[in-house]
Amino acid sequence: MRSLFLIAAVLALMSGCTSLKEATETSPTYDTEFPPALNELNFRSHGQRLNGLIYVAEGPGPHPTVLLLHGFPGNEKNLDLAQDLRADGFNVLFFHYRGAWGSEGTFSFTHVIEDVAAATDFLRANAETYRTDSERLILIGSPRRGREG
Repeated sequence: MRSLFLIAAVLALMSGCTSLKEATETSPTYDTEFPPALNELNFRSHGQRLNGLIYVAEGPGPHPTVLLLHGFPGNEKNLDLAQDLRADGFNVLFFHYRGAWGSEGTFSFTHVIEDVAAATDFLRANAETYRTDSERLILIGSPRRGREG
């Protein structure tokens, strides 16, 4: 009985599938010289290593770049927003503050401000590498975690 169910399920799925040729013909195309990318990275803030990701938009750039800041100390990343922003032509840098999620150092509110400044310095210093417009940096984020009640 189980085998019959599996065969019926496979046949049902196959009837609704497009051919490989059709799927390939409608697949998105990307700039082969400057494709969209996702890179792990780290940079220093006051001698401590901070872990992060940069979503690089398609095209030669330079691209406006969003610093996507998580709450304190940061359990919500909003990386779905990073994907959408990258699709709209923005680079997005996401990183963990000192003392949070494997970044070195001790977490504090003062360090958060310093870490954001270090992130902007990193983007400016590496503008060519990541096709970043260092004059168009945008901060987006939440100053704290949400609370119930």
